[in-house]
Amino acid sequence: MTCQGLNAKYRWLKHGILNPRELSDTGVVSMNKQLQKQSPRLARLMSAGIGALAALALTACNPGALGNTTSNNVSLIVSPTTNELYVFNLLTHRVIDRMQTGARPDDIAVSNDSRRVLVTNANDGSLSVIERLTGTDFIGRGRVNVQGTTPQGAVFNSSGDRAYVTVGDTSSIAILDTRRPGELPSLIRSVRIPFNEQSGSRPNPTRIAISPDNGRLFVIDRANSALLAFNQTQADNFALAEFFRPNTASPVEFRDVVVDRNGRVYVLDSANDQLVVFNGANIQAPVGQVSLRDGQFPVISPENIALGKQLNRLFITGSAANIVSVINNPAQIQGNVSIQQVGQNVPINGDPRRPATSPTGIDVTSNDQQIYVSNGGGGFNISLLEVAGNQVIPLRNFGTAVSAANAPPLGRMKIVFFSTQAGLIPGVRSENSEAADVSDLDAPTPPIDSPEQALRSLRFF
Repeated sequence: MTCQGLNAKYRWLKHGILNPRELSDTGVVSMNKQLQKQSPRLARLMSAGIGALAALALTACNPGALGNTTSNNVSLIVSPTTNELYVFNLLTHRVIDRMQTGARPDDIAVSNDSRRVLVTNANDGSLSVIERLTGTDFIGRGRVNVQGTTPQGAVFNSSGDRAYVTVGDTSSIAILDTRRPGELPSLIRSVRIPFNEQSGSRPNPTRIAISPDNGRLFVIDRANSALLAFNQTQADNFALAEFFRPNTASPVEFRDVVVDRNGRVYVLDSANDQLVVFNGANIQAPVGQVSLRDGQFPVISPENIALGKQLNRLFITGSAANIVSVINNPAQIQGNVSIQQVGQNVPINGDPRRPATSPTGIDVTSNDQQIYVSNGGGGFNISLLEVAGNQVIPLRNFGTAVSAANAPPLGRMKIVFFSTQAGLIPGVRSENSEAADVSDLDAPTPPIDSPEQALRSLRFF
């Protein structure tokens, strides 16, 4: 087959959609179906091998075509109803590992080196501690408690040696020592959030973010509809410095908070369908607001935020409208603007054959080209969008189970980009792994030096 034919035949690889069924004219599919009956495991290996050969062929015809794809990205997604953390391969679009968590996993924190992972379990007061060993191999290290029953948000500092966890029932922030990835973190102290009974309710801290210099924590207090800022006063201690509470009679519901590398703070107000932007050095008044409503989507219910690595776009899931709001150049937002002025609302359920509902979690691949969404409606519970020029377009919805009817609702997600070999030994899988596709046949995986080294970073399961 010519390179032109290969490009047409395997165009789906450029979108990270590994679909060996497109090889039907080779006769492989019928053989694979027979093999499925005799040995499903070997059939999966065969499909993976076919995909690998197709990737090699495409790369040979298009040097660099796969060099900046998602082959060295993997997504971690919480499944609140099954109490699991999914490891989702972004090249094959398959769940390659299911790791047991505590009751109702909620938030995910990943350290900058992609080695340490924490999952808050909102219904049993615990944190699940997970380590990435190498490539897509993760292992559960156990669970720890944080002196409370409802841990909710979590974040690492830039070096990964400290983690901060909000605990709703004790109105506190737990500070954890996470210097040793192979060991359970230890609690250093809990910082209590002060409050005045005359002027507010007992704080309920939920989401948390940290400034680029690690000197400031930003916490959403859902009980008082407020954004709190804590300054570091000494090593491993923070004190409340200032807060923002809208002076309005209408309800406010802050849902998510992120900080960009320049210190700008972005907060979602779900009750009013808007993004509120602050200068991180002074949060007493916002510097900008974006109304996410438009004529087609009057009710949005924004849930979570993801920032592009180059800060050229910001993405928001809208669970009520089944959309992703895309905001261009978020660092330049000033004053009150509408979504039509700064971006677009992109529906995720345009294909009636593959409906997707209640988008919740969201993150962006390391090349800023693909946007993955985890959906809380079950069924086709993952949506893929892609940057196409100046637009963002929906590509496909798919499920984490063979039958969409069996795919559970999903919660928050984080995409892990691994550029170096992380942990102890290759080929070791999670203690709770259900994805035994090729783990005992894997050869040791070489370190992946950069996303430009596509052939070295391809792993198929």
